[in-house]
Amino acid sequence: MARRGGGGTASGVLGTVGLLVLAVFTVGLCYLAITHDEDTPVTAEESSGSNAGGGAAGSESASADPNAPPEIADQVRADFTASPDLPPGARTYDNPATGGPLQVNEAGLSHAPPKAPIAIGSLEVQLAAPVRKLGATIGFPEGNAGSVGLIAWTSSLVDARTADQPVPTSGLRLVVTPSDWELTVYDGGEFVIGGDDYEPVDGPVTFEVYRSENTVWVVDPAGTVTRTEDPLVGELAGPWACWQLIEDNPQQTPARIQALWAG
Repeated sequence: MARRGGGGTASGVLGTVGLLVLAVFTVGLCYLAITHDEDTPVTAEESSGSNAGGGAAGSESASADPNAPPEIADQVRADFTASPDLPPGARTYDNPATGGPLQVNEAGLSHAPPKAPIAIGSLEVQLAAPVRKLGATIGFPEGNAGSVGLIAWTSSLVDARTADQPVPTSGLRLVVTPSDWELTVYDGGEFVIGGDDYEPVDGPVTFEVYRSENTVWVVDPAGTVTRTEDPLVGELAGPWACWQLIEDNPQQTPARIQALWAG
């Protein structure tokens, strides 16, 4: 009986020591976990979560505001007030009504006054994928000014017009005047899907237009965003980014494109 009693006392002591060791080990693990959370840098893969590996340059990022346009990186950008160079890969076409070819001077990209109605000078650049963003900073002269077009064609306008072929289709065509803008799609003719007046500003005006699937966002010089949806926007999306100077009649003075960009 004494022997069994002595063995029970020893096992109780060992059990108590074991519990103390386990408690110390647990506290140590908790401390390591806390210090890791507070002090260990978070890698890009850890912080990006499901967005890891999500995209190359020009990819679309969701905005926190569902009514705001998506964030789209530039693939093409040119500032003609800083350099006379056209964007890499750019091509131009001037229809017979223009007074001369598109040229860059200290005021920006423009051309001579028109010789006949519907004078259009076009500059285009092919992107790697369908256009999702177009922008331009525009200088409108005083008086009877021409307009500027920001367009995404499904195929090359320059190739079509040089070969005397019809104008390509387009799911994104924004035309800006000194006081208003109009958004159309083009499929053998123009179909208006949006438009509005905008508040005049001092100096040049900046317009941007964004696309995601069938949705278009137009951002005017005051930062006002107008959202429009149409199935032809997505169906007629194309990779040819284009900017146009347009004069409806010989009395209009051409506008100047000071900068342009696309993504």
